[in-house]
Amino acid sequence: MIYAQSIEDQKFNLFALFLKEAINGEQKYKKEIDEVLNEVKHLAKGEKELYEVSKEMLQVILFLRNKNEKFFSTEIDEKQIDDKDIYKKMLSSIELKNSQLINEF
Repeated sequence: MIYAQSIEDQKFNLFALFLKEAINGEQKYKKEIDEVLNEVKHLAKGEKELYEVSKEMLQVILFLRNKNEKFFSTEIDEKQIDDKDIYKKMLSSIELKNSQLINEF
């Protein structure tokens, strides 16, 4: 069976790669990750409307917000979680999504 990968899947995979690199101490992707993280937080807290969110990573942002809305809207600030743990949570959500897609076939 041929596996067709959509542009959105590629964005998820690329973002997951950025997260893995950042978790391993690489700083060159931190800016891109933090931009997505900020969009997710603002959307989860209701500080931004959907039409105000970055369109380039919209599917990733919406997925992360929908998967972990409570975490991004309150827990992330209340518990003062460090970046590495936030990145791990984001990565685990994306990896779970990918594994569920594979299991559907």
